[in-house]
Amino acid sequence: MINMNNNINKEKEAIEKNLELEKALAEATIKRKELVRNFYSTGFRELDEMLGGGFAQGTLTLVQQDIGSGGEIILSKIIELQLKFSNIVLVILTDPTALFIKDLLTKLKNNKLYSENILILNLAELSLKNINILGDKHEISLAIHSIKKQAFDLLLKKREENQDEEIQLFSFIISLNPFVLNLSNENLMRIINDLLLDSIEKKSIDIMLINKDILVKEIHARIQSLCHCVIDLNAYFEGIQKKFDIRILKLIGRFHDQKIEPYILTFDEKLNDYIFRIKSAFLTSFETFRNLLNWNLGSIYLSRTPYVITPISYIDSFLEIPRFLDSKRGIEELQERSQGIGRKLTSMVENLYFLEGFALFKSVLETASLMGWGESIIEEFQEEENLIKLKHLVNKEFKPENFKIFLEGFYKGIILRTLNKRVTYIEIKENINASQENLENFQQLENIVQYKILIKFTSK
Repeated sequence: MINMNNNINKEKEAIEKNLELEKALAEATIKRKELVRNFYSTGFRELDEMLGGGFAQGTLTLVQQDIGSGGEIILSKIIELQLKFSNIVLVILTDPTALFIKDLLTKLKNNKLYSENILILNLAELSLKNINILGDKHEISLAIHSIKKQAFDLLLKKREENQDEEIQLFSFIISLNPFVLNLSNENLMRIINDLLLDSIEKKSIDIMLINKDILVKEIHARIQSLCHCVIDLNAYFEGIQKKFDIRILKLIGRFHDQKIEPYILTFDEKLNDYIFRIKSAFLTSFETFRNLLNWNLGSIYLSRTPYVITPISYIDSFLEIPRFLDSKRGIEELQERSQGIGRKLTSMVENLYFLEGFALFKSVLETASLMGWGESIIEEFQEEENLIKLKHLVNKEFKPENFKIFLEGFYKGIILRTLNKRVTYIEIKENINASQENLENFQQLENIVQYKILIKFTSK
């Protein structure tokens, strides 16, 4: 009788766990659908896949190209396709050399199907009447602000007329080249910062084109830093054959705070120096990160507010699956997988920066912070005593029972590859006094949990 009751209880527990899992997966699916709804197709299936669904609302994208890479052609196709999708398109034309774009825009404006949905600000033409306009930040800002207000008013009107909230505003700047050549660095950055804030506020999709060849490293890094996405177009020769490739250098995820800026750029008057704070960025390539690090005029501060590219509830549900199937074996599987992540992350950083030992260990932790696994703060490192003490700050939405198991394996993998040491003991406790310790720079303390971690190890 006792055995029968035990079996019944186990079956009930199994059913309850399955229901919890189904609920978690259902919630994740709903969140994913909500996210996808905010993506708008580029018109190119392959590019949509590279961008994880297309252009996201409220984002600023930089398309950077080698001369002759066809960036103008790609953007002209996107413009045509967005008009066919009945979206509102604003084109700010600055480059007198992009004549075929001007001819295309004229044709689109004269087409009855599209004429009402396209607005054009031809600063290149205005510059022929007033040669100084492309060097006047105030004039440029007023002109852009005015045309964007018209575009936004038109968007609201079209949504109301068609009873369709899915109609989207696309803004294109073709290209940034004249701004780079005619404006001071500070005024250029102010204009781009205004575009960033405007795209976030209006939830528009803003796309800028620039030729890489005209940029110095400092300005290139700063422009990239203020963009949600960087699409890189390359042209090169193999023998006599010209080839092209496209890479996504930077793609950010904004899931928990829709108002979050990808980067903060401030000027510290006391230090006479620019300060970057990377707040939310998912890099598919470390080139943009490396550019910022190589820029000696600025300082980099990795984000203290962790994030992930996928909603945390979605990751939590997958972390739970092994434990639902078999609690003991599930924990072992989670640790094995997280160790693998730690080892692969270390290998990537090692190959990128050619570091070893403690320097590699620190760089891996910084990279992990940038990628969304939380910020690690080394409090004590005693290699001779085989001891490390850390603080690990992470988003509270991660379920502690799962994330602690993940962290244990994660650090084991990193320490094995960086220090060539095997972890013999690891203790992870929530720091209940964390809110009073070094958290004054956090904007949202309620979203942060801090763990105190003690790790003991020995040689392999």
